[in-house]
Amino acid sequence: MVNQQEAFLEYKEKVLGEARGKYSDDMLATMEEELNSPCTEEMAAFDKFIQYIEGRDYEVVVFDTAPTGHTLRLLDLPFDYARQVEMMISTVESSQAKETAQNRFRISSAG
Repeated sequence: MVNQQEAFLEYKEKVLGEARGKYSDDMLATMEEELNSPCTEEMAAFDKFIQYIEGRDYEVVVFDTAPTGHTLRLLDLPFDYARQVEMMISTVESSQAKETAQNRFRISSAG
């Protein structure tokens, strides 16, 4: 079970931690503002779910959610994530991180 608040804080710190030292204070402030959006909470939970899928701790991972618009939103998150990655990693120096994130979700969403 994913603790959404914990996943959000972990995700936010990971993204900002990777950006510190690479970007200006203004860019970091913009990133932090963007990371405080409701969409980021969903993306953080989805990122945690992907960590379970990529990990070797479980043979089976069940993605159990109600059959609602929320489910459709969750299924669309890899695309939202890719757009957010493009926004956050707009400089050439971070192209490797962008490629890694895109490949991660490309593999996960294909399965």
